[in-house]
Amino acid sequence: MPLSPVDICNIALSRVGVKSRIASLDERSEEARLCNLNYETVLESLLESSSWPFATTRADLVLFESAPNLDWGYRYYLPQDCVRAQYIDVGGRYPSPLVDPSMRSGFSSIAMRVPFKIEATTDGQGKTLLTDQSPATLCYTTRAVPAGLYPAFFSKALSWALAAEIAFPLTAMKPELVDMIYRAYTMALASARSLALNEGQSDPEQDSEFVTSRY
Repeated sequence: MPLSPVDICNIALSRVGVKSRIASLDERSEEARLCNLNYETVLESLLESSSWPFATTRADLVLFESAPNLDWGYRYYLPQDCVRAQYIDVGGRYPSPLVDPSMRSGFSSIAMRVPFKIEATTDGQGKTLLTDQSPATLCYTTRAVPAGLYPAFFSKALSWALAAEIAFPLTAMKPELVDMIYRAYTMALASARSLALNEGQSDPEQDSEFVTSRY
């Protein structure tokens, strides 16, 4: 069943033993105030923590400037909804402009990723991506996914993460109980990452030249 931010907050409240529920993040209650204060920060931190398939998208980057320094060939604007830059997409499942297509057998996609670096804009008003690739398409984690589209495993991890943030200020729990909630969150996060790996099927591993030459 799709969950709203309020649903996730109410689950988090139940995890810390609070019986009251909120109807809105803007209502005048201490529970709503703490949930509203922490929800977006906790969500963004969780999105940053892994390359979640459900929140992965691509965008053609807009050029900021060419030859920005002696290290990189191009500087691009980073999409405003980008939480985590994953890799530069250059086409194919084994992307690399530096490897001839006939030589791709035996290379892993990780080994052929295009180098890049994230830096602040020169005016300090945002973030840019530096790379030698032109044009550049970025595969990244977006924050623009509605809560109703979160997989159940992500919503579960998010509710535990939020519970860990609000437990002590809301209930003055003993430190050991807060630690227990945090341990539950780390277990939920590990489970979510494991389940996320099942959201797709990778290509089979390529045999090395040494192996194929034996046949």
